[in-house]
Amino acid sequence: MSFLNDSNGNNLNTGTYSPAEAVPASAGGAHRRGVSNTASEKASKSKENVIDKLKKLLRFGLDWLTVNLMRIGSSDCIAFLDSVFAHYDPEEVFTGVRDITWIGTDHRFIVKFRKSKGDIFAYFKVNNDTLICVHKITSTTTFRGLSQFQYRLEFYGSIFALDDLGNLSFEDYITPFIKEVDSGVLLAIVSGIHICADIENVTTDWVDKGIKRLSKKLKKASSRINQDPKTGLYETVYFGTKNNGARGKKTSADWFVRSYDKLKEIRDNGHERLYPTYLTKESVTRIEAVFNSAIFRKNEVSLKQCLNQGYLFALFSKFLRSKDVCFRSVKFIESELKKGRLDEVVIEKLVRESVPLSQEKKVKSLQSRIRTVAGDFGISQVEFLEELLKEAKGESSALLVW
Repeated sequence: MSFLNDSNGNNLNTGTYSPAEAVPASAGGAHRRGVSNTASEKASKSKENVIDKLKKLLRFGLDWLTVNLMRIGSSDCIAFLDSVFAHYDPEEVFTGVRDITWIGTDHRFIVKFRKSKGDIFAYFKVNNDTLICVHKITSTTTFRGLSQFQYRLEFYGSIFALDDLGNLSFEDYITPFIKEVDSGVLLAIVSGIHICADIENVTTDWVDKGIKRLSKKLKKASSRINQDPKTGLYETVYFGTKNNGARGKKTSADWFVRSYDKLKEIRDNGHERLYPTYLTKESVTRIEAVFNSAIFRKNEVSLKQCLNQGYLFALFSKFLRSKDVCFRSVKFIESELKKGRLDEVVIEKLVRESVPLSQEKKVKSLQSRIRTVAGDFGISQVEFLEELLKEAKGESSALLVW
């Protein structure tokens, strides 16, 4: 039955995925016409097969999260944030305070404050690593689109790295906010997400060559920076840009992808303690998809869904494997998740809950129509679907009698 499938053949009812994939970028016209490969092509294919056996998904999930908060009723979370900024002294050039405990946890932080554009920022630090930035939005704010909110939370990559190490649980940090959203006293709007996949034994070149454009409608330029003169490899490859220029004015791009040498980034930024297992690897490349506020005006994502790795993969896949573009790396990431190389619970969520976001409204509309038509026939929705399935298979269906 195909009526619950999206354009890629993904089943929206079960969350399963079609094995069909777009033709890899390396598949040229001669190959499609049945002409035999040259010796160099065979050697290249053999090399790719070796790489395929060695590469491994080390991590998949959030690496950045931005949430805007608005008080609706009596909110303990907003009260907690207010208490943090009670320590801010506008007369001091530098203001800092020790032993601030994040709501819902027993984790203590050093908090440092900074003022910018009329607003105040609090940075929650552990061992010189910034885990969270809390942006207090004032009545004189000059930050665009934030005047109706009281606070903005930004969770940095460090907090997700420490979660991976088992030093803390990111879920503990946002559960108090989720509970208040569910109880109706707090509005939390997700306005930015970075989703990353760290892959061992591949390079940015592997990611770059695995990008196949399927439509000219997608206005995303590719760019490469910092080429190694010895290997010829680029340190970072962008698909899309961080900013779109319009008459000299820079505005945030809706989404873009960057792949880069994660080991070099770790060493350059002194983050060895956050990724100790990575340091034993010969190479690690990160594929990081950055989704900004423009995306979330069309695809609403709740704070609770940010804890669902299956849902994050659906978002990741929706843009990187669509009718406009195909990243070969997405197919590899999906296969790794399904192999159970990560948490088995993640695999279960992938099967049950990963519905492509653009299809949600269509599915709900279709479900409503099914209820209506089934009622017209005087049968249950399940019976109606069973009869449609029989008809699709060419079997005798009672619908034809009705």
